[in-house]
This record gives sequence, C-alpha cells and structure tokens, in this order.
Amino acid sequence: MAFYVLARRGFLLGYHGAPVIAVQQAIELLIKVVVQQHDRKDTEQHRVVSSLRKHQNHISSFRELLNDEMKVRFLNQLSEAYNKLRYGEAGSETHADRAVQRLDEIVRVLWDDYLGTLRWLAHVSMWRRTTLRWFSEIAPISRNPISASVC
Repeated sequence: MAFYVLARRGFLLGYHGAPVIAVQQAIELLIKVVVQQHDRKDTEQHRVVSSLRKHQNHISSFRELLNDEMKVRFLNQLSEAYNKLRYGEAGSETHADRAVQRLDEIVRVLWDDYLGTLRWLAHVSMWRRTTLRWFSEIAPISRNPISASVC
C-alpha cells in the first residue's frame, strides 16, 4: 500500500513521472498478492493487463476490472509508460485527477478481494484451531478407560 499512497500523493502534488512508476508498482504488487492468495502462480512481469487476463477465469475481481474498458485502457497505458519512464526514454504528462480516480477504483477492487480472501483464510484458520483443540482434548485411546477394558 505504500506505493499506492506515494503515487496518489505525488499526483495530487503535481508530479508526473515518479507517481506513474509508483502506480504501476502498487497495482502490480496487489495483483501478485491476490494471485498468491487464490493459490495461483505466475504473473506477467510489468504487464498488468496480461496478468489479469491470465487469471480472470479463477479470480472474479480480475474479471470485474477487465469488463471496464476505461480501466483496461488506463492499465495498458500505465504498462507502456512504466518502462519508458523508468529508463528515462520519455517525458510525461498526466491528467492527475483522472489518474487518481482510476487508481482509486482499481485499488479498491483489488484491495476488497485481498481483504475478502484474508477474512476467509482467518475463518478457516479459526476452524482449524477449534478442531485441533477439540481433538487434543480427547484422551488418546490407550488412556481411555473404556477402550482399555475392551482390549
């Protein structure tokens, strides 16, 4: 989330180049986290839309993003600009208000998926702890007086 905060703040302060790189990193890292949480592998390096397409059949938030043409265009432009800005091959010009709006919308979708998966994992983890505690409280068969008398 640090890249997201830096990108958002940079745009609002009127910077152009560095926030684009931070936006790319923020979105790319969120995609990687969501992919890992869904037990999927292999994201496309610095190719945000390709990563979304690769996993859209298994991750509904990716389908949601891909169904919005404006977001897909924004992400494609972001991926194209990322390498050019990163290696100093191009100057930059952005419409900060629109970029921040798209960034917020995309991060919200990915962050909601991330938190939803965390809640599910926490629920499963709690169930496992409860089940393990229940089984550990049952005396082993060799110490159980009923089973000892049967043997």
